[in-house]
Amino acid sequence: AELAGATAKPETLLTIRRTVRDAMVDAGGILVDVAAVKTGRQHTIVVFWDPPKPVSSRAIDGLTDKIVAALDESIGKSSAAIVVSKHGRTMESPTESD
Repeated sequence: AELAGATAKPETLLTIRRTVRDAMVDAGGILVDVAAVKTGRQHTIVVFWDPPKPVSSRAIDGLTDKIVAALDESIGKSSAAIVVSKHGRTMESPTESD
């Protein structure tokens, strides 16, 4: 059993990361990080993404829809949000500091 509000299990997180990566392949850029929490019967996912060029909110929404559809197939009911970020959760690059 999984606890609601807890970080997703490591094997689930790996599936989520692979699913997100595959769904974003056409978007380009860098998949910086993925965070996932089990929220009741679904997972809530935050995708940290460094896009290759400026993107519109419409493009972000379309990519989010694509990610959620892929996640729904791979792990079940999900919600997702994309955070445009160069550094992800750490807010500090492991190779440089701005």
